[in-house]
Amino acid sequence: MLQADEMVERLVDFELTTPRLRLRRLIPADERFLIEHEMNRQIMATIRDPQSRQEVVEQIAAIFKPWQAEEESWVALALEELATGDFTGLFFFRVISYENQSLELGYRLHPDYWRRGYATEAGQCLMEYLAKQLKARKVVAYCIAENEGSARVLENLGLEREGCLKEHSFLGGKWCDELVYGRVLSASESADTRAAT
Repeated sequence: MLQADEMVERLVDFELTTPRLRLRRLIPADERFLIEHEMNRQIMATIRDPQSRQEVVEQIAAIFKPWQAEEESWVALALEELATGDFTGLFFFRVISYENQSLELGYRLHPDYWRRGYATEAGQCLMEYLAKQLKARKVVAYCIAENEGSARVLENLGLEREGCLKEHSFLGGKWCDELVYGRVLSASESADTRAAT
């Protein structure tokens, strides 16, 4: 996998397109959409419990800080329709471990764009980028067990269910099981950049 400085450099002019969609770095004009997403109970129902507007504003300020590719720090990408330029959702990824060459993937879409195949279409494009450009060896993702739509997206992206964390997340007043998905990228998708021993 690339080192932190190389990842930061690759993402300076980041933009990916599919037949219907564009993934790009966030810009200041996106702040309003981010706040709307974070405050939308339908979007956040399977992610986290509602927060105050002040908490949301503080979180969004952190998202706009320059990404340094440190382990556990997220980079957020805007997802928009090519035809309309409409902000449809977000994709995220972060380095879990440079030593293990692993990344975590996340995403969320506005309900108006659910069940159109957008998450799968954009996710496939981003997975290819993570493998070929960032040289990731493994990608993992999590979703609560009740989120069947998200589980289907992860499976469509070639991730396999690797486990279930019982009563792992407190959400909506109850403890929820969380599913663990993963995909080891093939040698043709990515290359191990560690020196041979």
